[in-house]
Amino acid sequence: MVAGLSSFGGGFACFGVSGGSGGGGGGSGGGGGSGWGRAPCATRALSSSSGDGGGGNSSLNDKLRSARERREATLGTGDGGRAVGGAVRGGRGGSGVSTRGGGGGGGGGRGGGRAGVSGNPSPAALLNGRISRENDPEGLLRLVADELANFNHINVSTAFSQFYKLRGYRTFPRNIAADDGFRGLMGRARVMCNDGRFQAQAVANIVHGVAKMSSAGKLAAVDSGVQDMLAALEQRMVLVASDMAPQGVSIAVYGFASLGWTPGAEARAALEAAVVRVGPSMNARDVANTAWSFATLGLMPGAEARAALEVAVVRVGPSMNAQDVTKSSWAFRTLAARRDGS
Repeated sequence: MVAGLSSFGGGFACFGVSGGSGGGGGGSGGGGGSGWGRAPCATRALSSSSGDGGGGNSSLNDKLRSARERREATLGTGDGGRAVGGAVRGGRGGSGVSTRGGGGGGGGGRGGGRAGVSGNPSPAALLNGRISRENDPEGLLRLVADELANFNHINVSTAFSQFYKLRGYRTFPRNIAADDGFRGLMGRARVMCNDGRFQAQAVANIVHGVAKMSSAGKLAAVDSGVQDMLAALEQRMVLVASDMAPQGVSIAVYGFASLGWTPGAEARAALEAAVVRVGPSMNARDVANTAWSFATLGLMPGAEARAALEVAVVRVGPSMNAQDVTKSSWAFRTLAARRDGS
């Protein structure tokens, strides 16, 4: 292996294996006040020798009433008999304006609602959840058939990913490309490539998903609908490859290689430029799969992309597992032989 890598480039010698804030709803009797301090204690008021409406000789009831009036004057009048706390702590009902701290209404305390609660999920988000939770291939095909007209670009990408995850199920069709609902999904993907709705990750995910279903013998890659969709995905990739993450680059080129789909000159140039850009961030699997893909397609990367892969394989070599090492070794030997014309 090392000898094979060394023949591809000179850099492989080291390769190895509690309360709300102001503005919300108050407690269950109205909007909260906004005081920042703790309410004066009634027992503290009772210890005073005088108060509003009661002097030192006032009855106990007069003192209690006086204490309550002073408290309500400070914190607001409670409809339910208990004043509302301010921004530090929501109360249990009542409303009022605090003379301490100012500001807006109190946060939702016990029984109160919190302001700023987000609205309900959008129909597209709800649909995406249904797609992601569908664990039966036949159920997913029915969902696609029933709801395809409502699919946005995210729903379409999610559906392909979910089909790929379910490819091992016994109820998965023997050739899903022949199913009318799936053909409709492929047609919608083609339209979204052409009108620019698909972005980098969606393109990579769909190519990868189609390749995995094909490798499992569950999708005929030679089907005309599949071929038309792959052509549209390739053309879209020319425009979005510059935005692909390292894994996206890896699974896109790996998907094309697994399908035996050789990208045209523009797509190849876009992928090579992406390899140069993301090479420093690729992990071991990304590097191994990318090198394997170029070798499988019989494509010799240009000088910059080749150098990026050489540097990357040296960097990630110590973290490669056995499969990564095998793929990388074969890929670099194959590419070196192609370069030398042997």
